[in-house]
Amino acid sequence: MLAKNKLLIGITGSIAAYKTVFLVREAVKQGYDVKVVLTSAAKEFVTPLTLQALSKNKVYSELFDLEAELSMGHIELAKWADLMLIAPASANTIAKLAHGEANNLLSTLVLAKPQTTPLLIAPAMNKEMFDKVSNKENLAKLVSYGFTVLDTDQGDQACGDVGQGRMLEPEVLLNIVNQTLNNPTIDNNQNKTVTNAVGFCKSQKYVKEHSLTNDKFDVAPLAAKAKETINLSCDAERIEKELQQHIDNFQGKKIIVTAGPTREMIDPVRYITNHSSGKMGVYIAALAQKLGAKVTLIAGPLSVEVPEGIRTIKVESAEQMNNAVMEALIEIDVFIGCAAVGDFRAKEISTTKIKKANDLDELTITLVKNPDILYNVSNSTRRPKYVVGFAAETNNIDQYARTKIAAKGCDCICANDVSKENQGWNSDFNHIVLYRRDGTICDLGYDLKEKVAKLLVLDIARELYNRERE
Repeated sequence: MLAKNKLLIGITGSIAAYKTVFLVREAVKQGYDVKVVLTSAAKEFVTPLTLQALSKNKVYSELFDLEAELSMGHIELAKWADLMLIAPASANTIAKLAHGEANNLLSTLVLAKPQTTPLLIAPAMNKEMFDKVSNKENLAKLVSYGFTVLDTDQGDQACGDVGQGRMLEPEVLLNIVNQTLNNPTIDNNQNKTVTNAVGFCKSQKYVKEHSLTNDKFDVAPLAAKAKETINLSCDAERIEKELQQHIDNFQGKKIIVTAGPTREMIDPVRYITNHSSGKMGVYIAALAQKLGAKVTLIAGPLSVEVPEGIRTIKVESAEQMNNAVMEALIEIDVFIGCAAVGDFRAKEISTTKIKKANDLDELTITLVKNPDILYNVSNSTRRPKYVVGFAAETNNIDQYARTKIAAKGCDCICANDVSKENQGWNSDFNHIVLYRRDGTICDLGYDLKEKVAKLLVLDIARELYNRERE
């Protein structure tokens, strides 16, 4: 266990903010006393409540906090820290710090911190912003002030670009914090960036070097459950010909598909989820890409493999999926919300495993609503040309589908009855009925999910073709 170092983490407005949630959790597990400062923009991506639960400390965001300012709160907070880390650091915050501004709590803390307190800055932004001369000059100024500006990663970005500017992964950042404070309990030889899209894990090297080797504890390796790989082998000739007719129109179209379930954490080992496998969404993404579209698949924990070549953003919770979708919603032609997104999440996440008390027969967990992704997309100023949602229902299918299409503002609802045996969740078969905003209904019938997905993609292709020529 590390000494009780005091770590002050600043979070600014960037989609990468969700990664810092995992960094906070792991830093606390390693023995750090963590306090978090959020800018106003950061609260659009992560919530103070989540960070308060994980850090076990008050989360700060207001410069003029009357209670805190009775003791010059911003000065005391700056003096409290053994190390400050800003992750992610947006281009806006970097510019503020480079020019000595102090118009919010975070920038004021940077100016008020003692000279001897290390400050680590982890940039996160689009590659075009990162490469701008003004941004490079601002970063150079920060280095000249004695701050440590960390590298960025290169790769896929939430906006669809590929390049430099991704924030370092949580494990790498915590490694750097430990090295800066000379804490030896982390694997200092580990200098590669992990590629896990969501979560925080030790490297294979670390696990092997620190695992038990006593043969009394050795057991035979558990056989992994084989994942079903999506294949597109059973093409129906008629559908295939019709799909081919729409290739020219689909070439280069930008499409977002969401797939799979979401997971809402209750404590470090338990979560709320559903039975979605993600098959339908992955089929749709694969078929759209086959027609020449530029597909972004935003997926929860899938139980099927994604074919190579499909750009995939992995998420876990509904909030993460909502943030990833809204970040990627730039000049999108079609949105297909196939994911089974959890409607609710725990209001408070326990930082330790909730234990069963012998004297209690009940446990009460307060749930709050998750973001409504389909509504947010349908009513966005960056709304795609065609928005498709899914409704997995167990009764009153027709009524709920008609209500949903009106309430969400989308163009089409794909309704299916998941209460029926061998249909919908955890099945190779599905039965989808399309409800369109103009009042028309189209029954795609009961068939293999691959076949139903083709009929759906074909219907979307036709609708998009007709809309673009109206």
